[in-house]
Amino acid sequence: MTVSFGRLQALDGISLAFRPGVLFGVMGPNGAGKTTLLNALTGAVRPRRGSVWLGERRIDGLAPWKRREVGIARTFQRCELVPELSVEENVLIGAHTRLRLVDELLRRPGAVRTEMLEWLARFGIGPRLWPVPVATLPYGWQRRVEIVRALVAGPDFLLLDEPVAGMNPDESLELGSLVRDWVEATGRGAVLVEHDVDLVAEICDEVHVLDFGRLIASGTPEQVLADPAVVEAYLGVGAFT
Repeated sequence: MTVSFGRLQALDGISLAFRPGVLFGVMGPNGAGKTTLLNALTGAVRPRRGSVWLGERRIDGLAPWKRREVGIARTFQRCELVPELSVEENVLIGAHTRLRLVDELLRRPGAVRTEMLEWLARFGIGPRLWPVPVATLPYGWQRRVEIVRALVAGPDFLLLDEPVAGMNPDESLELGSLVRDWVEATGRGAVLVEHDVDLVAEICDEVHVLDFGRLIASGTPEQVLADPAVVEAYLGVGAFT
């Protein structure tokens, strides 16, 4: 896949495969092409060359909303919640393609609503917070709501763009462990774009590293963090010192 913005090669001929039941990490310095990769997978940008496949189905011709319907959900670097709506209402937005209208009109529980409440509980978001406007929650809790909103869409693959940015190490590990638990419980796949090297090393099964739009390393966290090309790409950042 190649993605260009004018003369800038944001992604330069990379080829990746993400598998169900595996938590993948994607790392790289600022400007490496990590978010562009997620945007290309979800349809927010169009590759100049290359294709996107979900199983045996080619999906790069599908609109972003259609890719969500066929099994890809994501979160963003900045929380994309509706601030004036409640926690429950924000999460229901993610489940809209799975909800039965009659159940919603009659406020009947339904399987999807039950699943939504279960995921909220697993992420520590209790009933007391469900009717609360999401804008009143601390940043870390808004991140949890955003991830649950993606999960209730029932994705085959969950794409997370720096979900623990701004959190302390304990908060980061707790949230990352919840994502790890989801992968293990469902057998589905997740792609974690993240600068937190310790978190990636702790929870990810495999890691890909980008630098200036190129793929420079792939493997287990241990293999990747010891790769000279990765160490060189991060020199001056202090990630490995």
